[in-house]
Amino acid sequence: MDIDLKNCKKCGRLFSPEQDTKICQKCSDVKDRDYELVEEAITLYHKITPSEIAAHTHLPQERVNEILKTSKVLAQDVDSESVCTQCKKRPATADSDICLACQMAMFKSLNDISATLRATSSATKKPQSVSLRDTMTEKRSRSGFKKFNPVTQSIKGRN
Repeated sequence: MDIDLKNCKKCGRLFSPEQDTKICQKCSDVKDRDYELVEEAITLYHKITPSEIAAHTHLPQERVNEILKTSKVLAQDVDSESVCTQCKKRPATADSDICLACQMAMFKSLNDISATLRATSSATKKPQSVSLRDTMTEKRSRSGFKKFNPVTQSIKGRN
């Protein structure tokens, strides 16, 4: 009988994984408890900052930030403490390092760049051939293949 044992990524204990888990049951319970504490603090104190959550739950600030990073649902109800990395004026959104105004400016500039690229690529394209005959003539001229002319050559190569 072969027993599969793994070391817990958090505490290093040996455990028998029931599924494809990387942490032991004890660490998993602690993780769930921390998540519930953060969720309860957000529910009770609406729109609080991560440092206020850490003070109310007695969890380390890093742990609260980790929970908020992994749970986008919880992060929506939390005010951001970080300042925008672009303008350094407004608070960053909860799920990003930049503020909403800078995000909108970035999306606008990306849209402008893509419109410019589309315009330049359509200007450099050759107009589409009108008919199948024109297309085949163009392809033959590129490949060096000439149309068979029965007046100048016979099928068997006789003159």
